[in-house]
Amino acid sequence: MNGTSSLSAWKEYYFYLFTVCIDRGYAEELMARFGLQALHWERLPEIADRVIQACAPHMREEQAAELTHARDSFCQALDAATADPATADPADSPSKSPRPDTCRPDPPAPMRHPAIQLSLALRRCLNCHDSCVDTVIDALLQTSPEGSRPSAPPLPRILHELADQFALTRTEQNIVAVLFAAADQPQFGELLQHHLSSFASGELLAEAARVDTRTLVQETMQGSHLSVLGFIDSGLGRDEFLDTTLSNQLVFTLRSGTLEDLRAGLFSPTPPPRHRLEDFPLPRAEVRNCIAALAGGHPLLLCGPPGIGKTEYARSLIHHLGRTPRTLAASSTMPFRGTHSAGTMRLNAASTAAHLLDPDRDILLIDEADNVLQSASGFFALMSGQDSSYDKARLNELLEHLPVPTIWITNQHRLIPDSALRRFGHVAAFPHPPASFRQRLLRDRLLNLTDAEHDDGWSRDLAARYDLTPAAVERTARIVAAELENHTITRGDVPDRVRGYIDELCSSDLAQDVRRLPAVDPGFRPELCSTSSCLERTAQLARHRAESGKGLRLLLDGPPGGGKTQFALWLARHLDRDVHLIRPSDLLSKYVGESEQQIAAAFRHARRTGSLLIIDEADALLYDRASAVRSWEHSQIAEFLQQVQEFDGIMAACTNRITAVDPALRRRFHRHISFGPIARDQLAPALAWIFPEASFHPADLEGLLAGPDLMMSDLAAAREMLEIETEMAAGTPQNSPAPASAVIAEILDHAGARDRSSRIGFSP
Repeated sequence: MNGTSSLSAWKEYYFYLFTVCIDRGYAEELMARFGLQALHWERLPEIADRVIQACAPHMREEQAAELTHARDSFCQALDAATADPATADPADSPSKSPRPDTCRPDPPAPMRHPAIQLSLALRRCLNCHDSCVDTVIDALLQTSPEGSRPSAPPLPRILHELADQFALTRTEQNIVAVLFAAADQPQFGELLQHHLSSFASGELLAEAARVDTRTLVQETMQGSHLSVLGFIDSGLGRDEFLDTTLSNQLVFTLRSGTLEDLRAGLFSPTPPPRHRLEDFPLPRAEVRNCIAALAGGHPLLLCGPPGIGKTEYARSLIHHLGRTPRTLAASSTMPFRGTHSAGTMRLNAASTAAHLLDPDRDILLIDEADNVLQSASGFFALMSGQDSSYDKARLNELLEHLPVPTIWITNQHRLIPDSALRRFGHVAAFPHPPASFRQRLLRDRLLNLTDAEHDDGWSRDLAARYDLTPAAVERTARIVAAELENHTITRGDVPDRVRGYIDELCSSDLAQDVRRLPAVDPGFRPELCSTSSCLERTAQLARHRAESGKGLRLLLDGPPGGGKTQFALWLARHLDRDVHLIRPSDLLSKYVGESEQQIAAAFRHARRTGSLLIIDEADALLYDRASAVRSWEHSQIAEFLQQVQEFDGIMAACTNRITAVDPALRRRFHRHISFGPIARDQLAPALAWIFPEASFHPADLEGLLAGPDLMMSDLAAAREMLEIETEMAAGTPQNSPAPASAVIAEILDHAGARDRSSRIGFSP
């Protein structure tokens, strides 16, 4: 069944509601205004004639004159418009068919001003006397054929289009129509909200929709068809009939009169994917789970910090499945306006959008879904003090009844209700890009901006030193490209400019997309360390275990400065892995049970991201249980024991006090390596590497060996201090080498200070 033209049909429908209100005894000024609003403009002179005849004695002279003048002006303009074909409404021309949804609902251009003036004059008369209100209402009722009460008119065409698209019943159409009238017509809405009790409002709505109140409640309650479609909203609950309102997008659609405006407002353009699915850092098993969830028609949740590539991954995933991505528009870009919060509006929009798509061809992509998913927990309402939340059962209902596969993207999943999380087909925690992925991003986006045909290693160095998100790389590329275009820098300057810009980002207060990583000293060489096992052989073993998908647990002990932590950092660089460095202060808490949770979280993070886990100052965490006296000390060690035993990644625990480590924990490590002072045969190579510009004689070496035990840190610290002294003496950095005697004196000074700091008590 086709509906009548929308604009004129709404006029007829509003006039029908006016008669329903009058039949129920609501004859007052508000209803008179409602009737005038719903009246067809050509009938305004009839109402004016009745008011002038019946109410002139009760009107002030100037009011009567104003109404008479407005009526006469209207009639003169109507006669002129009818006589002049050039000013006639195109809809009246027999040579042209009327536009869809248009049937003279509003006056043509020459009649608009006279019609408005006459309507205003009639409304002002309502304030003169009660008899004027009664006269206007009686006159309005008599404009119906033979003065009879009209039956319910045919519904506007847009309601029938909605019924065809969303399978609405006739009862649901009638309910939508009367709820729209409450939102669209101020006088009708005011009557329901402020002049009637809740029960009386429900009875009026039910009568206008031609149903009983029980049916009205059932058709608008949570879980009903209209609720599943996202057409109605009840906030956090429904205590009264008027707690139920139409969603913003449905009100917008009914006003516009076309479904095309609804589709245009619900969706935003989706850029094509720029990467292959295998380019992203998710494990194969995780990608397989994502594909299975979408293939089964279930919603998929991608969560992780902003800027790490979740949206790009979603587009690539949809492309891999051969589907069409349809992105739900952000609430700020939707043309819908209303009183609902952004979270509620997007929730309703997601429900409606899903029913407009083809489940065999489309996938709905909901980016920045935090306000939708977290509003169900009441978090945003708590923080904003506004009614921005809704019953979480609505979210659960939506997730259960989505007719198309859907990808939801959020930055934080902890504030999402557990009941909602359980309804996702799969929840994927999107990891930070690992070093290999970051290096590829840097090379792909920035290498073409340089004058080098091949990467000389600067991208690998940057990837190892900084945890960069794809957003940070993209921002860097834009800045560098702009400076190249403006001739601020040359292509040869690009590597240094990239390093400088990324370093500036790290120091910024808004450094969210980039952070410095623990990095090995560029001068570290494992063959110069004095160890109980060959470090090169250990690195080969670690690579073999990593490539075979197995773990390796290393226990590194020795006095400070021997190179334990540096070797662990070097090993991570050697394996192209990120570093997850934890210290006792990162894990220990004053609250009982929280330390165990943070210990488990540290291992879980390293496992999920594939990072090399380094536990520095491990003796403070792995101490002997025999020395524990409190229950929580035992539980912490037990938690560490279990996590170390089950960890299947690469880890290194560094300690200065191996005897303090629990024996059971020591047995959980695959290899125990001791680091010691520089050996006699390693001193000369170490000096040559760290001080290549100095010449050392055998007597110099004997002088160093005769002093305190030397650690690699003594040589590195001496080098740094000599560079500082040289710069201070000359004012600028100098390349002139320090004499061997100065180098030896500086090394012995550092070694002596370290040796004295290890003693307890006063020296004589």
